Amino acid sequence: MDTGTFHVVNQGVCTWHAFARTILELSHRPGVRVDPISSRELNRDALRPSYSVLHTQKFSRETGMALRQWPEALKDYLRLAGEEDRSLPPGETGREG
Repeated sequence: MDTGTFHVVNQGVCTWHAFARTILELSHRPGVRVDPISSRELNRDALRPSYSVLHTQKFSRETGMALRQWPEALKDYLRLAGEEDRSLPPGETGREG
């Protein structure tokens, strides 16, 4: 078995902006504005690459598994975390019990 760092992330790629917008859409928060900015605009001390994506080839090769697409996984995560319930009136969770 291979050793070292294994990146384990869902399939697909997106920007931080697209990720934030998808979270807001799935959480039923249409009034929240998210503006894209460049890494340069963050004014961070560390230089950032213009394009960086975590690849899961090592994980897939060693396990024979591939994870599902990130939007599907995010939707399930938000559902389980209760974030999709934000569209309900305060105090109602939409859950039994």
